[in-house]
Formats: sequence, structure tokens, C-alpha cells
Amino acid sequence: MAYNIEKSNGDPIVVADGTADTSQFSIALLGKNTVGYGDEIAQNSIRMLENFANDAAPANQTDGQLWYNSNTKSLNVYNSGDLSWDELMIGSSIKGDLIPDTDLAYTVGDATHRFTEMWATTFNGTATSAQYADLAERYEADAPLEAGDVVMIGGAKEVTKTTEAKSTEVFGIVSTAPGLMLNSEAGDDTTHPYIALAGRVPVKVIGPVSKGQRLVASNIAGVAMASSGLDAALAIIGRALEDKTTDEVGKIEAVVGVK
Repeated sequence: MAYNIEKSNGDPIVVADGTADTSQFSIALLGKNTVGYGDEIAQNSIRMLENFANDAAPANQTDGQLWYNSNTKSLNVYNSGDLSWDELMIGSSIKGDLIPDTDLAYTVGDATHRFTEMWATTFNGTATSAQYADLAERYEADAPLEAGDVVMIGGAKEVTKTTEAKSTEVFGIVSTAPGLMLNSEAGDDTTHPYIALAGRVPVKVIGPVSKGQRLVASNIAGVAMASSGLDAALAIIGRALEDKTTDEVGKIEAVVGVK
């Protein structure tokens, strides 16, 4: 005599006597008095243990069924809503696109549950904050430069250290930790250092400087100095954000690009 069972959603299933029915699911449903039922039970157990491991999806799927794709080494779950196998994310590796099912509906982390770093090639969106303070772009240098060096366009490549006091060719300052990095794939920090073009950045300065004082290039390579107040606007690198009382070369915070 046939017997009835139900799926988790309540749908009824009829299992006929003496049969190992594989027409409804990926495993055999065993009717009463089925010959060789022990073999079928063992086969069902192995299939479920392996999550139907194969390079092809199992037939006669049911909602929520798991399948291990042995070709892509991924675990998938069957979604009867769109008749598809959806890959599950396990561990730290994703083998496909990560796409939300609804536009503008979800958030990655929150104010108290943040990721330490995120790496990608291209971001499309709106930036609302930056950890660091300057906008910088990579330029090819004719020699290795250090953070805080004052540079001009020229030399054998694109930029070089300034060497002339109050030069009107001054261009920017080698950034310490850019807040926004432009042209990031142009090279590395040795060949193509980030040059701060706007914002707050440490700069090498010789001699005393007062907070708010304008800065110009000195005759020491890559080093700024306080402006006399009579220098051309094109010679101004930026303005000091702190005092410096010593005569030797040191670093101070400055805002670059402000005349």
C-alpha cells in the first residue's frame, strides 16, 4: 500500500509500494517492501554526505538542496524561485559576482562593525570621508624622493626636487599618506611617488616658521622655507599649520595648494 509524506512546505508526496522512486528527487524514495532497499539507503546516504558532488547539477532538484560542484569546487543551494543554483560563500574566497537581490537595500558593516581593509581595482560610488588629508597623484620622478620633499615639474622625467629659492616652478609636495590617490596604477612609490596637490601634508622646511606663514622653495633641494611676504603668488607652495622655531631642516604640517 502506498504511503504519503510531506515536504517542509507541506506539499504531499506519494511513495508507491515496492519501488525505489527517483522521478521526484535526486535520491530514491523507498516504498514498502522494496527489494534491495538496503543498497538504496546506502546510496542515498552517500549522495547526501557528498552533497551530490559532481561537475553537473543533480536532476529532480528541490528547494534548499545542496550540490557540490566538483568542477568549480563550490557549494551551491537550489532556489526554486528562479530555478537556479546559487553559490554559497564559504571561508574567504568568492568564485563569482557578489550581487544583492535588491538595489540600494543593504549595507556592508556599520559604525561599530567595520572591516580593517578593502582591496579592489575599481570603485563606483560616493566617498563621504577619507582617513588621510590630502589629494595626491602619481608622477614619474627622476630620482627617489622622500615624503615631505618639495618638487617641481622638470628634470629627466616628470618631477624633480626644487633647487632654486622662491622658484615659481614649484608644483607640490611628496605625500606621506594620501587621502585620495589618483593615477594609482602608474608605478610605485619609488618610480612614481604620490605628489600632494591639495590638502594637509607634512613638508620639509628649513629655518623658523610661524603658523599661517606662506611657504616657498629654498635653495636646498626639496626643502621649503618661510616666505618673506613679498614673493610671487606662483612661488607659494602652501601655508604652515604649526610653528617651527629651529634653524635646521625639519618637518611641519602644511596645507598645500593654498596661496
